Amino acid sequence: LSFFESQSRDSVFITFVNQGKMASCGICGVSHAPSAPHGFVYATEDAISEEMRDPIDKRPIFDPKDLPCGHTFSSASIIAHLRAHGACPVDHEKYSERDLSNPSASLRRILDALKVVCPNKCSLLAVGGVPRDQLAAHITDCPLAPVPCPNVGCPGAVARQSLTAHIASCPHTPVPCPHKGNGCTATPLRKEEAAHDSVCDFAIVPCENKSAGCRETMARRLLAEHNTTCAYHKVPCTNSGCSKKLLRKELGGHVERECDHRTISCTQGCGAAMQACDSRTHNCVASLRQAVAAAEGLAVALKDELTETRIAAHTQLAAHEDAIAALQRRVRDSDERIEALISLLGRAVGEHHNFARALTDTAGILTDARRRGRPANSGSLPVAVEEPTQQCEHMGCDRAFVPKSNHALACRFHPGQLRMRNSILDFNCCNRPDGSPGCAVGKHVADDSE
Repeated sequence: LSFFESQSRDSVFITFVNQGKMASCGICGVSHAPSAPHGFVYATEDAISEEMRDPIDKRPIFDPKDLPCGHTFSSASIIAHLRAHGACPVDHEKYSERDLSNPSASLRRILDALKVVCPNKCSLLAVGGVPRDQLAAHITDCPLAPVPCPNVGCPGAVARQSLTAHIASCPHTPVPCPHKGNGCTATPLRKEEAAHDSVCDFAIVPCENKSAGCRETMARRLLAEHNTTCAYHKVPCTNSGCSKKLLRKELGGHVERECDHRTISCTQGCGAAMQACDSRTHNCVASLRQAVAAAEGLAVALKDELTETRIAAHTQLAAHEDAIAALQRRVRDSDERIEALISLLGRAVGEHHNFARALTDTAGILTDARRRGRPANSGSLPVAVEEPTQQCEHMGCDRAFVPKSNHALACRFHPGQLRMRNSILDFNCCNRPDGSPGCAVGKHVADDSE
């Protein structure tokens, strides 16, 4: 919209669309599209002079606008004309919407003072109407003005004074469920109230077994639960082979005393269990033979099952023994590797001690040579001498060692004692047999060492 059109339209059209329904205009009181001219009903339209009419639509001027050429028009009609032709419709001078201006205040007052009547034919008709600029205030409160029903889906438009009564009976009005007091929170439309009542979980209804004699009433949502205990609800007989359905209160007597498929014992001496309908054709000898045959068959089946269980147990035991033997081999291999690593580490430590001692002796000789002022020669270097060895007294070791090369990882031994257990000679510290690698690590020990 242009500046002038937006100023007028925003103030003129109060409400036109309410849920898809055309309402009456808030200015003229007549239902029309927002782009259409107002439909004022003038009290004495024939007496309105030509000068007060729009040159384009010939209606009395509303919301006047002036062109620089001096001609006055209704804002809606002149804006539409300028957009289509770009010129004054009277003298055809070239203009645009920006050339429009407001007329004098006196002209506006004269036009607004034109007498109009309410299109709703209310009491204003009897008094000869009101000034045009006062009609909007009247329409806002006019009791006969048509207003749309606020209910979604209702196509009706009624007089304002009848709206409350219409809503009270409108089929599209949401109403609370009549069982609200029982807990229902639904608000169905008035036209759907009966349909909702027929399915409402909170409606109080009689038991489904009313025709059978039950006089209980309850909320519809409790019917299924009630049927699980209702004495008048039909339930099937629990005896195998019987297809009858009876009232729950009659089921006990039927199952125990009346049903042809109830279980009874033979009264002729064999004591076999059977259905009542089979008692007339029952043969005790044949029944006992069948029982013996069934028992023998069961014994054979149990024997076969026991044999299969034994075979499976022996198979699993053999598999476990193989697994244990494999684990024992892995343990022995690991012990041998550990012993080899410890021996290698001991030799490396001894060699490191010998090398460090030789370096220390060489450093001492070189220091003495410098003090005496003569060079150290190769003849003054120490000569490697074989060190005396001792025998380790630890159980399971019994190795010779050089005391100076002894260290915390040199010896692998058994700290316990040998014993005879289950005809096997083993150590009480680790349960390993005699001759197995030691289970502890430490320094070698001799009689004259620590």
